[in-house]
Amino acid sequence: MKKYLGLIVLTALAGTTVLAVNATPSDKQARSSNTVSDAQISQLDKRLGERIVEQQELLAMVEKLLKMDYAQKVLQSPEMGNILSGRAKPPAQSAAPAAVKGVKTKAAAPPPPPPWWLPYKPQMVYLSGEDRYVVVNGKMRMTGQTLGDDVVVDKIEDDLVVLRLGSEHHSFFLKK
Repeated sequence: MKKYLGLIVLTALAGTTVLAVNATPSDKQARSSNTVSDAQISQLDKRLGERIVEQQELLAMVEKLLKMDYAQKVLQSPEMGNILSGRAKPPAQSAAPAAVKGVKTKAAAPPPPPPWWLPYKPQMVYLSGEDRYVVVNGKMRMTGQTLGDDVVVDKIEDDLVVLRLGSEHHSFFLKK
């Protein structure tokens, strides 16, 4: 077995060498074809870059021509001619929009103040014989007592509380 081991190793080495030699030309061909395609790609890329630069230059020229044409039209307009010759003054800039003839404008009225009774929330009524109490915004009051800002508890019943400010009254109906 030892005799043949060397022969087997030599045969295997010879086979790999043959394979490497046979593979070498095809690798060279593949590399040369890649080189050709790389050269073609770089050439196309260069031409594309040149075209883009040409397009940008053309766009800049068109933009200049359009600006010149617009400026010429403005300068040749009758209004500008009057302004340049001193026969007319430029239009004044006003902050307010021009009024339409025949239409009267009216300043917007401020919103009305909220009702005086809006901040008051009666929460419950306590009745015991002749004593009548109401809890409004967490404060217990009897008939005739004030809640602040001259608001007076005017009337207390089992499902009704009346508050008064001056001569105005507002009734709150309580749920049972």
